[in-house]
Amino acid sequence: MRDWTAVFRRFFCFYSDLLLLYDVNFDIFTGFGNMSLPVRRYTNNTRVSTRPMLGYLRQVLFSSLLAAVITSFPGLVLGVDCPPYEPSYYCLETKVTVGSGGQYPRYIQKSPGSVSGHTEGAGFGCVTGGVGVCGWSGHDWSCSITAGGLASGAVTYTANLQSETCEYPRTATSPTFSILVDAGNPQATISFPDSGGIVKIEDNIRGEATDDYQLGAIYGGAQHYSFLGTRTGHDDGGTIYFNDDSLRSASWELPVSAVTTCKGILQGATFYLSDAVGNTTEVNHSMYVDCVAPVISINEPAGDGWTDPLKPVIRGNASDDIALDKIWLTIKDETADRYWDGSDWVAGGALIAVAGGAGEITTEWEYSGLTKDNLRSGVYTIRAYARDKVGRIGSTMGGSAYKKRYYLGSKKFTAFDVNVKTVTNERRTTAQDSFTTLSSENSIFILAEILPARVAPELNGNVRWTVAGMNTQSGRPSEPVGGNPSRFRVSVPPIPAWPSGRPGPLGYRVFARVEQDGGAIGSTGKSILQDELDQCRQEYVDMNKLTKPGRADFTNAATYVNPGDFPFANSTSKINYGQYHWAVFSIGQILQDIRNEYGGVMLTSSGYRNPRFNASLPKSDRNSPHIYGEAADIDVDTDDEWLELCDIAVAHGACVEPHSISSGWVHMGWPILAPACRSTWPHGAVPCELD
Repeated sequence: MRDWTAVFRRFFCFYSDLLLLYDVNFDIFTGFGNMSLPVRRYTNNTRVSTRPMLGYLRQVLFSSLLAAVITSFPGLVLGVDCPPYEPSYYCLETKVTVGSGGQYPRYIQKSPGSVSGHTEGAGFGCVTGGVGVCGWSGHDWSCSITAGGLASGAVTYTANLQSETCEYPRTATSPTFSILVDAGNPQATISFPDSGGIVKIEDNIRGEATDDYQLGAIYGGAQHYSFLGTRTGHDDGGTIYFNDDSLRSASWELPVSAVTTCKGILQGATFYLSDAVGNTTEVNHSMYVDCVAPVISINEPAGDGWTDPLKPVIRGNASDDIALDKIWLTIKDETADRYWDGSDWVAGGALIAVAGGAGEITTEWEYSGLTKDNLRSGVYTIRAYARDKVGRIGSTMGGSAYKKRYYLGSKKFTAFDVNVKTVTNERRTTAQDSFTTLSSENSIFILAEILPARVAPELNGNVRWTVAGMNTQSGRPSEPVGGNPSRFRVSVPPIPAWPSGRPGPLGYRVFARVEQDGGAIGSTGKSILQDELDQCRQEYVDMNKLTKPGRADFTNAATYVNPGDFPFANSTSKINYGQYHWAVFSIGQILQDIRNEYGGVMLTSSGYRNPRFNASLPKSDRNSPHIYGEAADIDVDTDDEWLELCDIAVAHGACVEPHSISSGWVHMGWPILAPACRSTWPHGAVPCELD
């Protein structure tokens, strides 16, 4: 019996081939007689136009019969156990395309990456050259390529398409495409600060970054640094690849304040470095953050001096929020305008390093390089500076007066007998140890010295001098003085006038004092007195005379040159009727000329008088020309002698006191410094007359 099942099977396989080759499509046109059946087919990807139908009714009948058979035999599957025909007979040719997005060299991709495209025809796509998972939806296909299956770098892949239903699928056209895959993470290092180092809060953290292909950005806190700068890194096609060496290795920096705070402890900072496609590396670093300058103080000496003058140590405290680095001082002697350099006093500034404190947060510092032997009494200014590890500097200033004290010891104390050697007024070239209270003569420059045998040479620098008044108050040295010998100045202050004259010379006493190690010994005083001449001249000042003769206006009895028979002063002729060996006397030659003309003995009862003595005489004019040496009283016995002598004196320009006042002597004067001659007295215009 004939196997109808096999017959039908063969028939249906043949017809299924026809169904695969032809796409029957009925178009009903206007007019039944012109109906046609356009059929589309694809041969070598070429579309063939429709042809006229061959027996419309026959094909309809055949198709109906075929559909009925298929419906009656549901176990038959199209294409099952088909004989191995050539693929060209039963596998349709297809076309596959690849999308432009993400392709190299324009773009770069991250692993895992992806590729996609479109198909025309039947079948599904796959990618060879890498391992991945592919899928399709209609005519769209895509492959997600895993990191393990996709090589890093620029690699070319092939997109294939094969039939889904045919036992022997036919490969479609296979285009190629290239993608650049960055599968590695970028790397970063930090060059500043060192790990565990110290940095200012206002500084930047700096480092370097590298990547196989292209860096993106580094993030720290709320801030980031972009390696692309102003360039745009993406568009609709994906991540743009610039192929630029400056984007493979570059420096970066971010503010310290972005990742840290002012805590004063070791802090950790985390940065995230990403490349262009998003591969990310975490970078961790630790640092101390310095926010403020150090603080330093001076505790010794205090404002009132050193606690122990024998040990003038300078000490204080310093602190910083992170760590101190260095402490130093400047010490200035304000009195001498000089600085201590650690071994000696020098002009200009000098810095002295103080040991200790480095690396500490807080410390007590001390400087003991200055000893009592390096100091003298005076005012000292001390500045202290502290620097921390990042270079911030804090400073403070202190001032202190230092009173040098010495201790002589019991043996030296009893053995010293300190005396002032000399006191000299250096303002004058002669009679140097004298002065008056006149404003032009009231400064004494003193050269004082203790006998070398009385004080050890090593203690000369420990000698101090003071001045005290004797008969009136005195001035003081213009500045503290010391040393042996020593020069200093004393200003004599103005004093009130003395109507009757001063009872004694104006004077001072100079004292020396030797100090050592808390002990001291004072000297006996050396007197500074006006000499006899200035004591006489001081009377003109004290008694407020209109004219004050200078030292050159006076003559000394020991140096007077006798012009004739008139000795300066003797028992019978009192040319100097004052109380001193000095007198203002300029009329000696005139008196000698009068005597020669007179021809007889002339005894002078009164010549020069010092003001204080003149004021003690009854009926004496306080401004008498006698106090200026411009008058003399000549004794006479008779009125005729008086009249004769008066006429001769007037002829020599004298002013003569009237006979009614001085009948027993002739008062004759030549007033220059004294008040002028009275108009009624005998003189050149008034003749001599007896009462």
